[in-house]
Amino acid sequence: MTAELKSFSAASRVLGLTPAAVSKSIGELEQTLGIRLFHRNTRNLSLTEDGHNLLLAISPALNTLEQALSQSKSVEMEPTGKLKINIPESFGKKFILPLLPEFLRMYPLIELDIHLQDKKIDPVSEAYDISIGNLDDTDSGLVSRELCQLELVTIASPAYLDTHSAPKTPADLSHHRLVGYRQLSTGRIVNWRYKNGQDTVTVSPDGHLTVSNIEAVVMCVQNGLGIGSVGRWLVKDALQKGELVQLLKKYKRAPLPVKIYFASRNQQAKKVRVFIDFLLEMKKSHFFE
Repeated sequence: MTAELKSFSAASRVLGLTPAAVSKSIGELEQTLGIRLFHRNTRNLSLTEDGHNLLLAISPALNTLEQALSQSKSVEMEPTGKLKINIPESFGKKFILPLLPEFLRMYPLIELDIHLQDKKIDPVSEAYDISIGNLDDTDSGLVSRELCQLELVTIASPAYLDTHSAPKTPADLSHHRLVGYRQLSTGRIVNWRYKNGQDTVTVSPDGHLTVSNIEAVVMCVQNGLGIGSVGRWLVKDALQKGELVQLLKKYKRAPLPVKIYFASRNQQAKKVRVFIDFLLEMKKSHFFE
C-alpha cells in the first residue's frame, strides 16, 4: 500500500493507522530483511532497487491473498457452500423435506447434504453442520435451539381391541402386548411416561416386540401386534379414519422436544445461521405441530 501511494500518510488513511505506525512497521521489516526498501526525504517517498525487486517477487502472492479475502467477504454476503445435516428419517420426511424447495429458492448457492437416519451419531466427529433430533448426551461443543415439541399418544388397532380389553390406566398396560421403540441415537428403549395429577407412572415397553424405526411401530400396531406409543403427527390421519384408536386419553404425556444442534455460535458460518433461522421462522407458522 505504501509503495503504491508513495506516502506514509496516504497509506495510513487507507489502512486506518497512524503515519507513525506505518513508518515503524516498514522500519521493522527493513531491519528484519537487512535491506533498505524506501528512499525517504521531506517531500518524496520512493522504492529502492531492493524494494522494487521485493515488490515484484511478492506481488503474485499478494494478489492471491487479496482474491481469497475478497471471496471470503463475498461468502459472508451471500450464503454458499455445502451444508451437511442429520435428521431423523420419519421426522425429516414429514416436516423438513417439504420445506427445502423454499429454502433453496431463497439461498440457491447453498448445497444441502441431508442424511435421513435414526442411528446414533457424533455430530462433531462426523462433521455435521447441523443435527436435528433429541440427543440425550450432547457433546459440550454443541449448543441447541428448540424447534418444536411433539405430542405423544398411545395407540392400538380396532382388531387388537376386539380381543383385548382397552387399558383404563397405565398400570393396565402390564397385561398387554406392547410394541417398544429403541432409539438408535441413545441405544435405549424409550419408556412411556404418564401423568395424572401429581402422580407420574413410567411404563417400560420391553419384552414382547421392539423395533428401531418409529414408522415400524405404527405398522406393527396397525397389524394388531400390540399397543404402541408414537407422535400424534405420525398417526393423525389414521386416528381420524378410525384405523387406529387412541388410548388413555385422560393421562397426560410429556411432549417430545425436538432440537436443532450445532457448533458454538462464535464464528458460525452464514450458511448454518440462515438454515437455523429459516427453520425457526417456520416454527412460527405452527408447521411442526
